[in-house]
Amino acid sequence: MFLSKIWAKICRHMPDEMYLQWQFHHICGRWLDLKHPKTYADKLAWMKLHDKDPRLSKLVDKYEVREFVKEAIGEEYLIPCLGVYNSTDEIPWDSLPEKYVLKCTHDSASVILHRSNVGFDQESAIKSLNQHLGRNMYWYAREFAYKDVKPRIICEAFLDDNGNTPSDYKFLCFGGEPKYVIVDMDRFSNHHRDCYDMKWVKQDLGTDHDQSETTQPKPTNFEEMVRLAKQLSTGFKHVRVDLYNVAGKIYFGEMTFFPWGGPIWFKPDEWNYILGEMIKL
Repeated sequence: MFLSKIWAKICRHMPDEMYLQWQFHHICGRWLDLKHPKTYADKLAWMKLHDKDPRLSKLVDKYEVREFVKEAIGEEYLIPCLGVYNSTDEIPWDSLPEKYVLKCTHDSASVILHRSNVGFDQESAIKSLNQHLGRNMYWYAREFAYKDVKPRIICEAFLDDNGNTPSDYKFLCFGGEPKYVIVDMDRFSNHHRDCYDMKWVKQDLGTDHDQSETTQPKPTNFEEMVRLAKQLSTGFKHVRVDLYNVAGKIYFGEMTFFPWGGPIWFKPDEWNYILGEMIKL
């Protein structure tokens, strides 16, 4: 959700705590408890206000984080990078391969999938990327880590999973320990989202996308994925580590320190307290 230009200007004058309360109530219909935080959303908001880890600005940058990943688990887990550009004018459209992915390094939801030269609307892609380049994610959910990230565009190889985009395995890690994995399927078509524990037992946890009606097959190298998530999350109170798994090859996606921006309310209600308890402030 991006705010209208007028309301966005008004919100910029709100103190962080006031804005976070308004946003959470606007999205979830509830108020945050920031004096005695217990739920997942409470604690994410509390950390935005009181636990500003300076390391995060590099790790939320989709280009800068690659160096951290290279040192932590190895370069072989990185999606091949085809280029980094300061503006859309720098993108060498004619020399790029037939399949690739463009996205901004400083935000979310700016992904441009290029599957084929046929039918690709380059003008619309440029317009979308330029809009995202002009946005600062900090003002949407007061995620301090994004405030000073340099807006750029990164071009990566397209991960082709039998003609489809691969599922996204989002590991919820607490104090360096992966506890649950959210599996996003068919994100650009029929988006469903399931949750599993580390024994691959499906959990009745609902988010802003419907669960699938079946249990997904456990990746054969799931234990390696867990190990990588553990290594990447070590030293952080809470982080979501996103990984892809294509034909048995694991790739790093991103690190997210305030999943869903922070204003999220799980169903049933008990999950907000279960996950909240795992964050040790």
